[in-house]
Amino acid sequence: MDFQKTLFTDLDDYEKANCDFGNYYRWIGGQEPIDGIKIDSVKFVNPNSVLVTISYFDIEPNKNKKYHWGKNHLSLIKIDDNWFIDKIDSWVNK
Repeated sequence: MDFQKTLFTDLDDYEKANCDFGNYYRWIGGQEPIDGIKIDSVKFVNPNSVLVTISYFDIEPNKNKKYHWGKNHLSLIKIDDNWFIDKIDSWVNK
């Protein structure tokens, strides 16, 4: 996969393009960087629909330890042979 740099310079540019991935408040509930995402569970509703739970973590390098915080529940749908995010239930605390 070839990743390209974006030409957008402001959050408004992402929102005008209807690009939710530029607005990561919906994903992690803030603007602080995260070290990683863990897929906690995958549940198939049917062959074309799946529910995924992810959690976020930070790594404490001095202790070599991960600190998990916050979760999201994602609904994905399969169209043709591709999976798409259909819904994001953001910032679920458990």
